[in-house]
Amino acid sequence: MPGIYYGTSFADVCLDFREGRVVRAEANETRRLNELLDQDEGARYVGEFAFGVHPLITRPMNDMLFDEKIAGSIHLAQGNAYDVCDNGNRSAIHWDLILRQTPDAGGGEIRFDDVPVSRDGRFVLDELAGLNPENLAPARAA
Repeated sequence: MPGIYYGTSFADVCLDFREGRVVRAEANETRRLNELLDQDEGARYVGEFAFGVHPLITRPMNDMLFDEKIAGSIHLAQGNAYDVCDNGNRSAIHWDLILRQTPDAGGGEIRFDDVPVSRDGRFVLDELAGLNPENLAPARAA
């Protein structure tokens, strides 16, 4: 889904990281994207990363506080880390980007140190299976 920052809609964002830093950035607005990431040193580092696991949020609503929780997605924020989940990164920007990885959104895989963690928006490790939507969905009244 497109990422919007200060009035510019960025589509097909591709970020290449080396040692935690964005070393190549491309999008439909590549020049503007790199201007954004060149604002300060911290803008090229991730301030936040999370998996979306909310079982009742399955489609974008154009409200970042909900969209970043879409089941089967990941989100990262380039730039500043929030104090409540501080990783030490500081920047003038905090830009949330969301990648849906469910089959209807094109699928995908996340690996940590070459170990598959999620595939097509579902956790594949036994110790994380409890975070799949069917294990988080509230009980329905009969």
